[in-house]
Amino acid sequence: DVKHLFNWTAASGTNVTFQFDTFLIKKRERKKALEEVEKEVKLHFANKNKLACWAVSSCTGSYTDRMTPAKDLAKNLKEKLHLYGRSCIKGMDDHVEDHGKIKGSWTKGIRQTIDQCIFYLAYENSNCTEYVTEKFSNALNSYAIPIVNGFEQSYETRLP
Repeated sequence: DVKHLFNWTAASGTNVTFQFDTFLIKKRERKKALEEVEKEVKLHFANKNKLACWAVSSCTGSYTDRMTPAKDLAKNLKEKLHLYGRSCIKGMDDHVEDHGKIKGSWTKGIRQTIDQCIFYLAYENSNCTEYVTEKFSNALNSYAIPIVNGFEQSYETRLP
């Protein structure tokens, strides 16, 4: 029986047979001088009008208790936390502005949403070694500063 001879695992780790990855950071076509990068970042930050945002598609099934740190953060921000998608944080109207569903498709809408934010809660549903999803790369690709809740080593090993 040959079925035990092969590891047909498809996951996001580096030690799997088939790498299934939603993590994507756009690579530069060419290297840029520091001054050019600073100018580009300043341009993107000039258009941001929200301090901190979080887009949530599921309120349940999180193995990281991500609601607790989100609530704690919202209580301590100098302005409201902007929440998009599911209304997962209830009873905190003084600290959270609920914008409801993201307009258009989730993929395009999430980018337009994060483009407005200085900080983005890139909270993962699970906390496993090497588990980093599009939440983190969406923040980076939108020039937002990601606030993460995963293993530090996961982010270190996944960055190109």
